[in-house]
Amino acid sequence: MSFHKDYSDLINQLPPSLVQESWRRLTTRKRNPLSIEEVQSINPIVEAFLKHEIELYNQKKQRKRCTPIISRNANAPNHEVAVSDNKPNDNKDEFIHRLNQAIDEMHQKFTKFTHDILLSIKEQKEKEIEQTRNETILDMAKKGKEIFGYTLKKYIRDGTIYSLIHELEDMDGKSYPDRIQCV
Repeated sequence: MSFHKDYSDLINQLPPSLVQESWRRLTTRKRNPLSIEEVQSINPIVEAFLKHEIELYNQKKQRKRCTPIISRNANAPNHEVAVSDNKPNDNKDEFIHRLNQAIDEMHQKFTKFTHDILLSIKEQKEKEIEQTRNETILDMAKKGKEIFGYTLKKYIRDGTIYSLIHELEDMDGKSYPDRIQCV
């Protein structure tokens, strides 16, 4: 894999990884792939392709240089934000200060909003738990009453209560009236 020596000035402008990628793309294109001999010789297609790749590479490099890179820097005091920019900027400190203020305000709003939502969810769940607890207590009382009523009726039907009353009368030696008279 080597381009013609006349392209060495173009090749030197690209990193080695892009040179290898260019070679691969030229020789394995879907439409009109070039043979290895064509790529190794002087060919206007190869020259145009390399110039195009250099242009794209330089544009990408330029975009990276012009765009400020914002990153959290652990060494910056008070969680300052580090900004990298190749252009001289007189207002960099002011920008950093305003950016930190905006971040702090957003953090406070987010924290308050999250706290309010969690508090409302907690209150709603507590109400649901209390309602469920009250319903459970009422259901248990109702079930207890029903079970007592069924059991009492069963004992009355099968005569268990009357036999218990007669046994008690025999043990105490007194008789209990069938009905209590109110005075």
